[in-house]
Amino acid sequence: TIDPDRMRPAKERRQHPRKSITETQLLHLTGVGSRRLTLKIIDSGPDGLGAELIEPLGVGAILTLHGDLSQNGVTRTFRDQRVRVMSCSEVRTGVYRAGFAFT
Repeated sequence: TIDPDRMRPAKERRQHPRKSITETQLLHLTGVGSRRLTLKIIDSGPDGLGAELIEPLGVGAILTLHGDLSQNGVTRTFRDQRVRVMSCSEVRTGVYRAGFAFT
C-alpha cells in the first residue's frame, strides 16, 4: 500500500504472507448496493486476499464473498464469507487493486 502523505510503500499489516495465484480465478462480491462485482484474484492467504476489480471500494466496508478459489491443489469454497476492505487504489485506468481481510 502507498502512504499518501509520504508517497512510499506503507508498512505491511499482514500477519501471514499471501501466495500469488498463477491462473486467472474469479470470485464474486455482494453488498455493493444491489450489484454483484466480479473480482480477479491476485493473491490469497489465511487472513485475506488481494484482487483486481473495475470500480473503487470504500476502505472499511464490510462485503460478502462468494465462489471457489483453487490454490496449490486445494480448493477453498466461499459462501457468504464476510470481508473487510483494507485498501483500494487505482493501478491503471479503470482497474482497481483491493485488499480484503476475512472477518
